Amino acid sequence: MKKFIYIEAKEEILSLLKSGKIIKNNKIFSERKIVEITKYSRSTIRRAIKSLIEDGVLYRKNNYNSSLYFKENIPFILEVGDNSSNSISQDVKFNDMFLEDNIISFKLIYRKISEEFTDYDTFYELIRLRSTNRETFCLQKAYIPFKLFENAHRYDFSKISLYSYMEFKGNKPIIFKKRLQFIKANEELKKYLNIPNNESLYFFEYYGFNKSNVLVEYTQSYFIHDSININFNLTY
Repeated sequence: MKKFIYIEAKEEILSLLKSGKIIKNNKIFSERKIVEITKYSRSTIRRAIKSLIEDGVLYRKNNYNSSLYFKENIPFILEVGDNSSNSISQDVKFNDMFLEDNIISFKLIYRKISEEFTDYDTFYELIRLRSTNRETFCLQKAYIPFKLFENAHRYDFSKISLYSYMEFKGNKPIIFKKRLQFIKANEELKKYLNIPNNESLYFFEYYGFNKSNVLVEYTQSYFIHDSININFNLTY
């Protein structure tokens, strides 16, 4: 399946960032200069950069119109929590590793999956194993409303990220509510994650809201505990 053009541009920008070809003093070149280097249109480059900002790869120090900066690369340990990126795909690509998704199933389900979804009762369910460097670190179950993503069945989510598709449809989650539990693996989790009996896992629930604060995603992620760092801020 052919990738969206802005995704191709985004990946090329990432490669140029890591090679230092579009950075000076950790500040990236202007949109116009990146257009000249990559040969993509300015609107495509603008959309790719916007996506990289949302993923936490690029940031502005001050106001909206200030210069863009590149976050320093760090050795890969997947970080989950308040200060982490919300895209596992982006974290792994950013750290120059290979992310592999093994799709277990992708289907429509006709039931409510969370009380948080008040307007929908039909969802796409995507169940996948996520691995890096051939080491599985997570089983993930993602749910998106059928009414918002009716043509999702046409896409192969082992080749394109779910969030890239949601962004293309204008409903990428950018605000998140997260909940963490420490659980014992059941038979399904032991089977797919290939872990011993009584192994404990981190269980994360993610509620993803779009820019209009509409709930567009609910995801359950089961992480092998030594594959991630936990980072949450406590409020009182």
